[in-house]
Amino acid sequence: MIYHYFLLLILSSLIANAQKAIDLSAANFDEFVINSQEVWMILFYSSEDNRSKNYPPVFKKSAVKLEGLAQYGMVNIAQEVSLSERFGISKLPAIKMFGAEKSNPIDFNQSPNFQSITDFANSRAPMEKEKIANWRSCTSQSGQESKSCEYKTLNPPPPPPPQTTSKSSSKPSEVVHYTQEWSQPQQAQILQLTSQRILDSSCREWICIILFVPKLNSSLKEIEKYLGILNDLKDIPKDKNVNFLWAQGGDFSEFENVFGTSEIYPSIVGMRMKKQKFTLFNGRFERNRVSRFYGKLIRGGIEIKDYSSLPVLNEVKKWTQ
Repeated sequence: MIYHYFLLLILSSLIANAQKAIDLSAANFDEFVINSQEVWMILFYSSEDNRSKNYPPVFKKSAVKLEGLAQYGMVNIAQEVSLSERFGISKLPAIKMFGAEKSNPIDFNQSPNFQSITDFANSRAPMEKEKIANWRSCTSQSGQESKSCEYKTLNPPPPPPPQTTSKSSSKPSEVVHYTQEWSQPQQAQILQLTSQRILDSSCREWICIILFVPKLNSSLKEIEKYLGILNDLKDIPKDKNVNFLWAQGGDFSEFENVFGTSEIYPSIVGMRMKKQKFTLFNGRFERNRVSRFYGKLIRGGIEIKDYSSLPVLNEVKKWTQ
């Protein structure tokens, strides 16, 4: 009886663990992942590939460890070729995090093992959940987004087609408003630094780029040009994981003093909290200059300084237009 009891416990545990990471297919992928408001870690592997077929158990173990932080799903591309082509899977195993921007998943670019997979999810998922929470909080009960939404949408619709109607029948002001509302991707992709929790989840394990902008008044256009340049950096190929934040100058004066950015705006700090290293850009804020700075930071060839400690950040109010 005792033997059967423990055998039952083991089988129950195995079944429960297996359910932490579900199998996904082309038939249910959009329903579970793309159309959800959850953070998803997805493993792409092949049952016909000798190396990658060994990773589902490792992935499931991470799912059990981080239960509640992110959803875990697995795609066997030996059976789901269309999903492999859809997401450009060129090597196996491949892991992608589908966070707030489901159309732009975050690639896992490390050697896959239990610890690296778990650390990746533990570091990135809180920030993505924060973005999703912000999007939820700025929508009305009817589901329509308010004008003060910082994150315009998780999956924005395409802009409307060019208007070909005559002046007498068109409404230019309405068309311009709609187009501008969906053409501000910067705010949907770069999180505002408002608390110690955001700093820790974004920067403790990763290279972090923090843009400090002048104190804001009432117009988003004041920082659109800065965020637009910073957002372009995300598309530059890199072999390191980088997170991007922005903050209002003066919100964290003691924190800024550590890097020498106080009252010099706009400025960019590139930092690695884990190693207590940083570098500073406070020159003319032009696209080419910022891109060169970022390139040197990622590839090496830029002056890196040490800092001894950082003050704890008090929570500040999130800026809304």
